[in-house]
Amino acid sequence: MEMENPIRAAKKVTEADERQLPSEMVVKAEKILGLIFPAATPFSKPLESLVNRRKQQNRDLLFQTVLEELEKLLDREQTFSDEHQRWVRDEFPGLLVEGLHRAEETRSRQRIVRLAKVIRNAVKLGPAQPADLAAEMMRVAMDVSEQDVAALARMYNVQSGSLIHRSGRPDINEANKTWAELEKQDDFFRNGADVYSTCLKLQSLGLIMAMDRIPTTLGLQSVPFALLPKGKQFVDYIRDELGR
Repeated sequence: MEMENPIRAAKKVTEADERQLPSEMVVKAEKILGLIFPAATPFSKPLESLVNRRKQQNRDLLFQTVLEELEKLLDREQTFSDEHQRWVRDEFPGLLVEGLHRAEETRSRQRIVRLAKVIRNAVKLGPAQPADLAAEMMRVAMDVSEQDVAALARMYNVQSGSLIHRSGRPDINEANKTWAELEKQDDFFRNGADVYSTCLKLQSLGLIMAMDRIPTTLGLQSVPFALLPKGKQFVDYIRDELGR
């Protein structure tokens, strides 16, 4: 299947929708610094150039990574159905445009790579999943840190099986049992402050949830968490990255 046309269309939309600088943030910063250092007030032009350059670098990185990911996907997927091809033509440009806009706002190369993985997996799944799900996965990809992703991946490794068997419903016994395994296998899950801070953040994104502790399975200081379907979906969308 020819992938150049939807990519070219997405790029044209992005170029037409470029935001103009100096942005409101730049103007406000200039005013604030001008109150303190009057001679330094006219600095918006160099700052505008710096911000523009960083955003362009981020867009270029995402665009290049998406192309590389699609090339690998097409090497494995020899054909797409007519319905799948229509989905790519209709939905892919919008997803790429959204990804490019999200990429502009981060300083993290890893987050941009995750965005590309989400877009690649959205193309792979096509009409099997709504495009809105991929958009949500992109939002999550921008919100999580490397530590968050690593912790979620470890939970996925020990909990995703039971989640599948129970049709997406976490089970208190399985949650306690697998949490005990995580504490035994990984120092991170025994580090109270770090693990709970990370897990509460992942819970706020709807990826995991806190479960009641079973005293015969876990110690007094333990608070078990269980993987949710959305958490499993997110790891599935970026699994290739985790594998590296």
